[in-house]
Amino acid sequence: METYAKRLIGRKYSDPAIQNDVKLWPFEVIAGADDKPTIVVEYKGEKKHFAAEEISSMVLSKMREIAESFLGSSVKNAVVTVPAYFNDSQRTATKDAGVIAGLNVMRIINEPTAAALAYDEDHNWDWKRQMLLDDSSMEANTSVYGKYLSDLESMFESTVGFITNVEADE
Repeated sequence: METYAKRLIGRKYSDPAIQNDVKLWPFEVIAGADDKPTIVVEYKGEKKHFAAEEISSMVLSKMREIAESFLGSSVKNAVVTVPAYFNDSQRTATKDAGVIAGLNVMRIINEPTAAALAYDEDHNWDWKRQMLLDDSSMEANTSVYGKYLSDLESMFESTVGFITNVEADE
């Protein structure tokens, strides 16, 4: 469901690409307020309506829960990844999904940038805990990793502007 929601997030129901997609999906999608695509599912014999942001927020909530269990402390701040092709509307809607999930989305970054950050993990640096939520693939992925921030800030400054320290509460 999350993969479908990602295709809908931040777009209009009347978008021709959405109209082509909904013909192939095993659930109903209708036009909601302001032409926002609304997913209709049946749960316990009752029809429920969800915006794509709501579906994404459910996934982010579960990812937050997993990260908190791993860290042993609460997580309030997050950096969320999106496909590089996402437009401003899709990025804003993804940030909204994080807010619905109770997260302070400090930064939206492209998946390739996230991959570069994760790849560079093999250095022997001083560590700080960070969480990267990847809400962009067929599966939801959560990576908890550490980085020496001053090196990262200079290394990725041109790519993401700046790197924000996203720490778990201690």
